[in-house]
Amino acid sequence: MTNKEIVRRYGEEVWVRGDFSKVEELLTQDYVGHSGLKDRSREELLTDVDFYRAHHPNMHLDVLEQFEAGEKVVSRLRVYSAGKVAHGINISRVVDGRIAEEWAVWTEFE
Repeated sequence: MTNKEIVRRYGEEVWVRGDFSKVEELLTQDYVGHSGLKDRSREELLTDVDFYRAHHPNMHLDVLEQFEAGEKVVSRLRVYSAGKVAHGINISRVVDGRIAEEWAVWTEFE
C-alpha cells in the first residue's frame, strides 16, 4: 500500500466512518498532530474525531489533490456535512506504513 493510500484510508475509515479499530493499523503509537494552537496525541485526536462526528454525522470527504514525496503526503481536502463545507490542507508523515505525524489547516464549516 502506498503512503497516499494509507492517508486516504485513514480519512475515510477513521474520520468519515468512525472506525476506531483501524487506528492501531493506520497511526503510530506516538502519533502527533499539529493544528491550531496545540499539538495532540493519538488519544486526543480520537476525542476530536468523536466531537466532529457527533456534530457532523453525515460527513463526506473528497480528496481534491494529493502529492507524495518520500515519507510525506500532502492532501487538499473538502468535507461536506449537512449542506455545509470545509476545506483543508494536511501534510502527513508516514513511517513504516503508519501515519506518525500530521500538520493540518482547515476552514470552518460554512
